[in-house]
Amino acid sequence: MDRNFELLSFEKTCVEVGLKKIDDYGYEYRFAPGTKTLTFFALIHGNEVGGLEILKRLVSKLIILSPTINLRFLLGNVDAYLADKRFLESDLNRSFKTPDPKTSEQKRATKLEEFIKTSDFIIDFHQTIEKIPHPFFIFNYQEMSFDFARNLDSEIPLITYTNFSNLTSGLSITGTASSFQKPAITIETGQKGLDEVQIKYGVDLSVRAIELVESNNFQKVTEWHNCFTWGQTVSNEDFSLELVKTFENFDTVRKNDLIAKNSNQSVFSELDGPVLFPKYGVNRESSKELIRILKQVKALSEMT
Repeated sequence: MDRNFELLSFEKTCVEVGLKKIDDYGYEYRFAPGTKTLTFFALIHGNEVGGLEILKRLVSKLIILSPTINLRFLLGNVDAYLADKRFLESDLNRSFKTPDPKTSEQKRATKLEEFIKTSDFIIDFHQTIEKIPHPFFIFNYQEMSFDFARNLDSEIPLITYTNFSNLTSGLSITGTASSFQKPAITIETGQKGLDEVQIKYGVDLSVRAIELVESNNFQKVTEWHNCFTWGQTVSNEDFSLELVKTFENFDTVRKNDLIAKNSNQSVFSELDGPVLFPKYGVNRESSKELIRILKQVKALSEMT
C-alpha cells in the first residue's frame, strides 16, 4: 500500500465533491447553518487503515446522497499512518482532555476536541489487532449514544461502560464526547487491514447514520440485546505475563479457566464470558493490559 497515495486520493476525492478544508486532515460538507452536524473520524490509530477507505468511499457518494445535514470527515493520527504505526509517542485514543499536552498525539487531540465539542453526533471507525468474527460497537455510555448505535445496527455486540477506572492516561473520543454531552460511538469493523466486507459495512452504516440524523427518527431502545461491559481486566504492569493460548476476539472462556501465566504467577478467569483485545508479541510487550473478559448486561444498573 502506498500510504501517501491513499492519503492524497482521500483529499482529492474531498476536493472533487466540493468539501471545505477545515483542518490539516479534515473536510466538511456544509449544508446549512443551524442544521445538525455528524462527524466521522478515522485513523485515530495509524495502522487501522480501513476507516480511511470507508470515509473516502462515503465522500464519493455525497453527490448522489445530497445530505440535508452538515458532515465532517476527520483523520486522526496521519503521521502514525504514514509510518504504519498505531501511534508515535502516545495513544491518540487516550490523549484527549490532557491538561498539559506534550506528545504529538496529545497536541493533535487538543485540536480534534474542538470538532467533538461542536458536533451533534460522532462515529469513530476502528479495527482490532487480532481476528474478530464480526463488527462491534464500543463506547462510553450515554443514553443517546446507546440509542444511536442500536438504531444503526440492532444485532452486533455492543460494549459500553460508565467509568474510566481501567483506562490509562487521557480520554478516548467517546469519553471526550461524553464530557461534552455529545452522542458518540466507536465501531470496530473487523481486524485491521483493507477488507471489502468491512469497508462495505462501514459505508452502509454511515449512510444509515446520515439518514437517521436527517430524519431525527430515533427509536427509543429498551431491550439490552447482545450488550456487554468490562468484567475482568488482566493487567501486565511488568510485561511478564503471557496468554496461555491464542485467543481471538470474542472467544469464550469459563470461570476459573487458566488464561495467563509467568514463572511465578497464574491468572484465572473470574467469570464466564467472551474475551477482547488479547495481546501477543510486540503488542504484549508495549501494553500494560493483557486481555479483557466481557460481562453480559441486561440493564444500565448492571454496568461498571
